[in-house]
Order: sequence, then structure tokens, then C-alpha cells
Amino acid sequence: MAPLVQHYAALAQSATNSEPPPEESDSTALLADLDELQSLLARSDLKALDVHARVQAAGLAAGAKGFAELDQAVRDFDFARGAVLCDHLLAALRNRSAFG
Repeated sequence: MAPLVQHYAALAQSATNSEPPPEESDSTALLADLDELQSLLARSDLKALDVHARVQAAGLAAGAKGFAELDQAVRDFDFARGAVLCDHLLAALRNRSAFG
């Protein structure tokens, strides 16, 4: 009987685990990276290139509407346009996560 109690104790412990589901933590990480990217773009900070590369490497934003335009703006070093496009992308992603 003790193994059964241990099994249920382990299940109860895992049920109270506060880690978000992987897709939720991915979404949170993407929004944080895009927030950072937007801030850097707005300041014309070249560190934006590193954050942009990180967002691309994660691959989470690749299919998001508006990411291709943001990607092109960063590649063109048009940071002012990139900051505006990043704002729009963030608003769309936050709106989608708030309602979906």
C-alpha cells in the first residue's frame, strides 16, 4: 500500500507545480523578447540586432502576421520603422493571447 500512497503523493505534488505550460512560457518569453527589441529599436541601439537574432532563432514569431515586415526593417537598419512595426506586432500578439 505504501507505493500507492507514494504514487498519489507524487501526483499531487506535480499537480501543484506552478510552472506554466510550455506554450504559455514560450508566449511569455516571446513577448518579453519583443518588448526588449522594441525598446532597443526605439533608441536605435545596435543591441537590437542581437535580440532580433534571438527572436529569429527561437522561431516563435516567424509565422506571426507582421513579423516579416519587422524582420525586413531590422535588416534594412530602419530602426524607427522597426520600432513601430514591433509595437503593432506586440499589440496583435497580446490581443490574441488575451482572447484566445
